Amino acid sequence: MSQKFRRQPDEAELWESIPKSVVSREGHVVDTSGLQWHMPTTSGKYATLKFQRIHNLRFRYALMRYCVYVMRTSSAGYAYTTWVDCHRFLLLPYPEFNREEIADFEAELVSYYERMIATTRQDHKLYQVSRAKSWYLWGCQYLSEIGFNAEYGSVLEALKIPGGPKGEAVKTEDVDAGPLHRIYELQPLYNALKTTTCADVAECEQRAALALFIAHGRNPANLSWLRESDLINVAPGIDEPCWVIRYPRIKKRLLSPRDDFVEVQLPTEFAPYIQDLIAANRDIEPFDWMGVNSEGFDRPLFFNHNINTAAAASGQRDAYFNYESGYFATLLQNFVLRHRIVSPLTKMLIHLSPRRLRYTLATNLVKDGATQRQLAQILDHTDLQHVQVYFDLAGNIVELLDKALIGPYAQILRFFKGDFIAPGQKAVNEGDIGKHIPFVYIESAPNIDLGVCGKHSLCSLHPPYSCYKCPKFQAYLEADHQAVLEHLISEREEKFKSADKRIASQLDEIIFAVAQVVEKCKEVKTGAT
Repeated sequence: MSQKFRRQPDEAELWESIPKSVVSREGHVVDTSGLQWHMPTTSGKYATLKFQRIHNLRFRYALMRYCVYVMRTSSAGYAYTTWVDCHRFLLLPYPEFNREEIADFEAELVSYYERMIATTRQDHKLYQVSRAKSWYLWGCQYLSEIGFNAEYGSVLEALKIPGGPKGEAVKTEDVDAGPLHRIYELQPLYNALKTTTCADVAECEQRAALALFIAHGRNPANLSWLRESDLINVAPGIDEPCWVIRYPRIKKRLLSPRDDFVEVQLPTEFAPYIQDLIAANRDIEPFDWMGVNSEGFDRPLFFNHNINTAAAASGQRDAYFNYESGYFATLLQNFVLRHRIVSPLTKMLIHLSPRRLRYTLATNLVKDGATQRQLAQILDHTDLQHVQVYFDLAGNIVELLDKALIGPYAQILRFFKGDFIAPGQKAVNEGDIGKHIPFVYIESAPNIDLGVCGKHSLCSLHPPYSCYKCPKFQAYLEADHQAVLEHLISEREEKFKSADKRIASQLDEIIFAVAQVVEKCKEVKTGAT
């Protein structure tokens, strides 16, 4: 064939080809032969790189090459977030750039990067372009022939990207997204946990998830990767078991979330909720085991009997029966809906999410005097900066109690768990003068005991305040509990004004326990008349 009739190779044919498959840093084989790449993730959600949405061929090829690099060196999840950011900030706002052919791709790419930076800077969201910046700098090094300008790369490299906002909901104490109120919102959740019965697996999941989020404030992905074997009694053979939960660690650049664990003590009263969930799961077998050997299989604690379709699409076998992370927010919302738990602050059903419960745990630990290092360890943070927001606000997260709400909500919150002793009724230990609980802090108060301690062993509480929360306390219906209530409220206000807010907040639960006794006494006396 004559030289002048020989077909010249297309420019795209000279580019290095995209591999048919890629082994990610975590060891997963990702099919990259088409225009849809399914990424394995720790969240269990679909994470699909849809390159068919990118019509600009140079842009598509360069982003494909970079995502291959990122998968191999960082993670499949980071490749997905990079694709999302580049598509979101460079193509969606500027559809004219997303054409198959661009006359001057190099100049146009610089122009749209400048627009992206100007827009995000104006919106105070410059932190959002970090991944797009990294892609351009990598392109300058490896794909300059495609249209990445080295001179503009130097300018971009000098651009300082600020960190994203941390703890905005905590800072504003948002009633729908910030920490739950320790008394009015968190206590009704505790009460519902203790009284609820479960009719099916979903209700067992709701109760177990809420208990774990309240106790430990973990992220949803931590729960998604829990296995039945992660509930451990570290004191077997002893009458009082000591339970721990072994949480898989996430976001630590591990090859697998279950490559490292952190053990956290589980409150004894929560352990039956986890055991009930395990038993309920054993009664249901999945329709299809997807080639997984069911014999000896360590089931997820939250067992997705319908199979995680995103994990199946990406071939992530160890996540076939994990729930995606968003499922846990649904569990919490369904628990609130089932029990009709209304917040007195918003007069609406409590807006509950794993993030709010994490904020709640952290702020309450700050109120109780936890150090930065202790809080970072509890929340599994490796950097103390991530917990600073809670300490910045430590002086502002204790509220003055609304006196108008104390009486109406005392019975609902149920902090008092003891018994009531009517006139003429015998109390346990009544003959032991050392078990009587006097109130001696007010001169004008009647000289009558408040109640009797029903505990037969030595008590470590400090009467009379803490007695009101003890299930062994037997309160006299005829005692002047109103005087105790008024004294405690007055003392709390003094502590609050003198900036001793930690002590002030610690009186809240006792105040409501005393108020519950006062309301009960009123109810009995009203009924008697």
